[in-house]
Amino acid sequence: MSRLCQSYVNPEREVMHGRRKIAAWLVVAALAYPLPDARGAEEVDNFALSPEQLFNATVTSVSKTSEKLMDAPAAIYVLTNEDIMRSGATSIPEVLRLVPGVQVARTHAGGWAISVRGFANSGLGNKLLVLMDGREVYDHLFSGVYWDVQDTALEDIDRIEVIRGPGASLWGANAVNGVINIITKSAKDTQGGLVSAIAGNQDRAITTGRYGGMIGDDVYYRAYAKYLNRDEERTLTGAGAHDPQQAYRSGFRSDWQGNAGKDAFTLQGDMMSNGDSQYRIAPPDGLTGALTVEDIDATGWNILGRWKRELSDDSRLTVQSYADYTYRSQLLLTDQRTSYDFDAQYELSPMGWHKLIVGAGYRLSDDALTVSPFVTTTNPTRHDQLVSGFVQDKITLDPGKWFLTLGSKFEHNDYSGFEIQPNARLQWNVDEGQMAWASIARAVRTPSQLEQDLRITDISAFNFFGELPNPNFESEELIAYELGYRRQLTPKLSADVATFYNDYRKLETVNTLATGPYLINVDLTNDTKAESYGGEVTLDWRANDKLRFSGAYSLLIMQLHGPATGAINAEAGEGQSPQQQFNARSEWNIRDDLSFDTMLYYVDSLPNFNVKPYWRLDMNLGWKISEGLQFNLVGQDLLTRTHREFTSPVDPFTPPAKIEPSVYGKLTWRF
Repeated sequence: MSRLCQSYVNPEREVMHGRRKIAAWLVVAALAYPLPDARGAEEVDNFALSPEQLFNATVTSVSKTSEKLMDAPAAIYVLTNEDIMRSGATSIPEVLRLVPGVQVARTHAGGWAISVRGFANSGLGNKLLVLMDGREVYDHLFSGVYWDVQDTALEDIDRIEVIRGPGASLWGANAVNGVINIITKSAKDTQGGLVSAIAGNQDRAITTGRYGGMIGDDVYYRAYAKYLNRDEERTLTGAGAHDPQQAYRSGFRSDWQGNAGKDAFTLQGDMMSNGDSQYRIAPPDGLTGALTVEDIDATGWNILGRWKRELSDDSRLTVQSYADYTYRSQLLLTDQRTSYDFDAQYELSPMGWHKLIVGAGYRLSDDALTVSPFVTTTNPTRHDQLVSGFVQDKITLDPGKWFLTLGSKFEHNDYSGFEIQPNARLQWNVDEGQMAWASIARAVRTPSQLEQDLRITDISAFNFFGELPNPNFESEELIAYELGYRRQLTPKLSADVATFYNDYRKLETVNTLATGPYLINVDLTNDTKAESYGGEVTLDWRANDKLRFSGAYSLLIMQLHGPATGAINAEAGEGQSPQQQFNARSEWNIRDDLSFDTMLYYVDSLPNFNVKPYWRLDMNLGWKISEGLQFNLVGQDLLTRTHREFTSPVDPFTPPAKIEPSVYGKLTWRF
């Protein structure tokens, strides 16, 4: 780390007394609040699914068809809507802190670095596929996700399915380390009105309005609007980080089911506008560089249609298409992109021991870049195409006991050509309450415009960095080996264990080229290899009808091997992901109208960014004032005055933000 960064370091050693008072007040309030007599009231189960029910819940992300979580041969974790609401989170990234093996780090007020099972996490992480109701939301410019603009009404999310490990044989390139599938509720399940309002010290204002109704007897609809205003964080010196966020979002969804339940059609869409800021070193006065505030403006819209035909009890055809427009303007460039996607999937009836699913897809991405003196490209406009197909066969080796799933994705893209991503999964249902599985898979992260097209001149406090495009940059490759075991120990206690060994090849490597006074030229090649291994353990225990506990632990060991000479610290990526993470959660229904939930997190150090280990405590006190009216008092990050979670999203020379504790009140009215 440079001397500039070190000059900002101010290690936190004290636990803030005021935040302890807030945490203590929440506990006392939960225990001491005088409750009305609830005798005779209808029993309301505010808990999420019990461990036994959760293992029998339906998931779709592992095999692109409905199956029980217990029968899904992959490291999958499901966040239900109840998990989301009781977590006290105000954004999708915050909710993902609960998932084992997922690193969630706030880079600034509106920015996030998120990865699964590590691997050089950053604000431009590119080995994780994220979907919203079947729509891929990664940005083609760098094959990653801008998390500041991924949002919706959290009350309308049905569940979030997170796969740790490759899902490329079904979902395609960039589903390397994992898949996050965000699935919203059917419009049929969101009838009536909802208004919620949040006010606090960090989340100044978050308001959501939604209304659902019917057209005729078989068409359901809903429409929503959401506004967010978040305060700035602090720099290491305690000054304001000049990174507030303000965002608007609205959307709709309609669902129709007819033909005696055999046909289902969904039409949905969203519009968003997001304003964000962050520090960046810019060159207003020659080579020295100066700290400036970079404004980030992002707008976009999408529309998606999906038709499903039930051909028989175990055969169906699904056709989906969407259009997605995004515009993002920053200091170095402006990116304007429209993507059109078509996908069809056919699930055949069983043929003897075989259960086949086949699919095909096409995507066109039209992109226009407006460059600056510090970013140039030979292709300011591009028309990229992706043609894909997949086949998967689930073979019954021993009915009810042993299953072998074989499949592969076949793709052709305009950057690396033809790609094959096969997968094999073996499943053993030991008995009704336990299942073991093993898998081997190949996945690739295909090149993007960032590697093959863009020449970037970035500025530190002392030097210009010239990053040169490499039109010969190849796909990064992964061969992943996994073992897992899932068991329902008792009707109230379940355990899930997953281990992995990942073998990476052709990883991105930053190589030093010709240098001169105040100038370092680099290019990107595929000269780094790596291995990572570790695992995750989760436990879920329903102690009684009022109290539930859950916890998760994850271990990640990374070893990167760059070329002997020429590379700039290829092994530095080992220190960008925590070796150990831990979370423990309790959910307590004190009475039918009062609940108290706690979430405790531990995140290991990030040596590459000089980020120290930290603990985080969130609390959520919920009071059902009356039928349809709910109040929540939430405290987040209650253990420390401030702490860092990552480095700057721009470069290591820019002062990173320190995350402050947050306290807010939320009022929700359903009618």
